[in-house]
Amino acid sequence: MKDYVPKSSLTPDEKKELVEVAEGESEKEAVPAVTKLIKDKEKREEERHFFEIDRLDQLRRFGKEDYTRFLADLMRVRLQKVDWPLSWSYQVEGDNKGVIMELYFGRKVFRVAFKATGEAELDLNAINQFGERAENTVDRWKTKKN
Repeated sequence: MKDYVPKSSLTPDEKKELVEVAEGESEKEAVPAVTKLIKDKEKREEERHFFEIDRLDQLRRFGKEDYTRFLADLMRVRLQKVDWPLSWSYQVEGDNKGVIMELYFGRKVFRVAFKATGEAELDLNAINQFGERAENTVDRWKTKKN
């Protein structure tokens, strides 16, 4: 099974760095430099993914509450990467059963939750799916607004 690597995993700073490298050199020189930057980014993402899996496996042995709290922390980190409009906010909580995510927009509340399975791969996949759902919800709102 191929490891999960999030789509559009380049940060704005990394995209800017890629553009600077590509503009500053000839095309022949820029291609290897850009390829190296992308491979380095993929390597960091893979290392982060394996760290999260190992950490979740360790926490699972000591109790479900610490496990789900770490999942909630990962969800918060994932949501910090979303480009949130000023009128939106979110809250993520982990308890002894699972993770709850709430998105707030004015008086509207979007709430989703999942029960932690104890399988690190499945739970990380759920976190990534929730992050994508939050991004899609905000994007739909942005397109309706414009």
